Amino acid sequence: MLLLLVCVTFITIMGGSLNKTWSLFEHLITPMLVLVDFLAVGRNQVAVKWWHPITWTAFPLAYLIYYVSAGLHMYGSFLNPKKSSFAGTVAGFVVGVLFVGFLLFLFGMMKASATGQRPPRRQQQPGGTCLAAELFIGETTVKTHINNCFAKIGARNRAEAVRYAFREGLTRDR
Repeated sequence: MLLLLVCVTFITIMGGSLNKTWSLFEHLITPMLVLVDFLAVGRNQVAVKWWHPITWTAFPLAYLIYYVSAGLHMYGSFLNPKKSSFAGTVAGFVVGVLFVGFLLFLFGMMKASATGQRPPRRQQQPGGTCLAAELFIGETTVKTHINNCFAKIGARNRAEAVRYAFREGLTRDR
């Protein structure tokens, strides 16, 4: 996504030249190859979450903060914080990144749906790691609650807790 931003900005807004080999590779060929790779190959497109395109704005915004705070003036007048159009330019970049990001996200979801791909299933991990991730809490918190449950039912481990559940009729036989 960021390579596309650089490509479009360099060619359109900055009026950059692709006459030199390094510029052609840096500003056109590499971004296009990355885009083709995403669209054609698209490893794990189905695993992309709806909020991922929002995170794609983090690095350009962090760079922009550095750019402004360091007083850099490398990109001509279009990215000049003293100009009245600066806020509009930044907002345009953010909207552009989000728009293209969500287009790529939707393309990935449609491709995954058409090819029958499904998101990778989380495998149960020992110690409540998976449960902690699902509930957005720490693994230590999960372990504490499990140990408190064990103490209440007099179990020393999961096997004893399962035996307790069957003995007390808390589960159905399969």
